[in-house]
Amino acid sequence: MSLSPVTGTAPDLKEAVLATLLRIKDTEDEVSNEDVRRAAKVMGVHERTVRRMVARGYVHKPRDRWEPNEEFTEMLVRGQGSIARIHETLTERGDDPGCHVRTMQRYAEKHYDQRVLAGARGGYEALRAGLPTLDRHYEHINDEWAMDHTKLQIWCLMPDGTIEKPWMTTIIDAASRMILACTVGPYTPSIEEDVETIAVAGVGWIEDEVRVGGQPVVIRSDRGGDLVSRAMTVGLLKEGTRRKYAEAYHPNQNGMIERWHRTIKEELVPFIEGRDRKKWTPSDPRTASVPSPADQVLPPRDRPTQGSEVATQVQLQAPAPQPGRADAVRPLGR
Repeated sequence: MSLSPVTGTAPDLKEAVLATLLRIKDTEDEVSNEDVRRAAKVMGVHERTVRRMVARGYVHKPRDRWEPNEEFTEMLVRGQGSIARIHETLTERGDDPGCHVRTMQRYAEKHYDQRVLAGARGGYEALRAGLPTLDRHYEHINDEWAMDHTKLQIWCLMPDGTIEKPWMTTIIDAASRMILACTVGPYTPSIEEDVETIAVAGVGWIEDEVRVGGQPVVIRSDRGGDLVSRAMTVGLLKEGTRRKYAEAYHPNQNGMIERWHRTIKEELVPFIEGRDRKKWTPSDPRTASVPSPADQVLPPRDRPTQGSEVATQVQLQAPAPQPGRADAVRPLGR
């Protein structure tokens, strides 16, 4: 038996083609490859899809796509931002949204502004804290520290001989705006390196007979994987330090440390040998499109740099040896 052409709308067409294939299967105990190919061409689907239709005996009808509505918004606010609780409530009353709770969470993250979600979860104060024009006032040192990473636009020679750009991790006190710790390393910062930087800030030092450092009440950071890890969060909570996070795509909520990193990149890095010129001089014919030669990159140790009122020494410190990592950054000489 051969498959004859059918006409109709898309759903009716698929139903009619499938009905024909099922009759062929009942009559001949199987559907030939030729019939499957012709059916797939008629329905505009893959041959595997046709075989799955024949195996289950019906056409898989697409479900209506769930999207947040006004009722969901009201439930979101009343339920303190818990989408899992909303999903459970809808299911219990017979209004199953027809999708998993994680799907609802993804749609909500796309549909609502992050500040609205923060306000639903934490109330007015959380919503207000996300506003870009908000001024935060801190009366005492160590009330809050800000922490963040940034990649420096400087070509450096790594332990394995490659030329890459290092990472800098900084901690700043929100009240005094004192830089408590600033570490530079050749690899993407890990949890261990974050803890080491916090420890450096905690030990502190004496500045004009005033001790700088100590234990913070709160550490504010973005939502980097190492910074939101369970090990980091639980370890700080055990020490009595709470966490605050900037919402995704809102660097203004951690603007103090972001401004410091921008200052470093604009006022210091351009005077350092081995800098990547394309970040500051896009029209310069010498713009670097590839790493600089090894004899022109930044030496990791013992090499001061000179600039207008800028004289500093940059030292790369490698983390503790780990499997698959080199032990230290090899210094270069002239």
